Amino acid sequence: MKNYNTYSVLFFIRNEKLNKHGKVPVYMRITINGKHVEISTRQWIEAARWNNAGAIKGNKPDAETINTTIETYRNKAWKAYLQLEERYQYVTAEMLKQHFNKQVGERKTLSEVFKQHIKKKELLEKEYAPATLKRYETTYSHIISFLKFKYNKSDIETNRITISIHN
Repeated sequence: MKNYNTYSVLFFIRNEKLNKHGKVPVYMRITINGKHVEISTRQWIEAARWNNAGAIKGNKPDAETINTTIETYRNKAWKAYLQLEERYQYVTAEMLKQHFNKQVGERKTLSEVFKQHIKKKELLEKEYAPATLKRYETTYSHIISFLKFKYNKSDIETNRITISIHN
């Protein structure tokens, strides 16, 4: 079953970040399902040259360059969105920002993390009683069973886990 996300990209200037040359930075806001992130385009312009359609007005030599850069960011955002959606079947605004910042690493699953934890505890066998290790393994088994029962999945990525407490 495919998840459908709302996706939009908006470019805007930050008037409050005026630099000593009288220029303001251009930012890209990516919104996915109502959650947004902002990414600097590293472009600076005079505020008066900005139009609210997300581009620079006029025909000064830098206008075409900056407008091309803005379009490049727009295209990269869409391409990254499609890549992340293909890989993870869902995308969040934060994932897209991390992708832009080259911080997206390999995602770990709950099973992998739990197995690593158990292995570390086994290596520290002197500090843990055998019954403690057995309880970790039992807990792991219960979690995997729960995932199969509740979500019909054998594993889940750790970044998909949300904590909810019900009274």
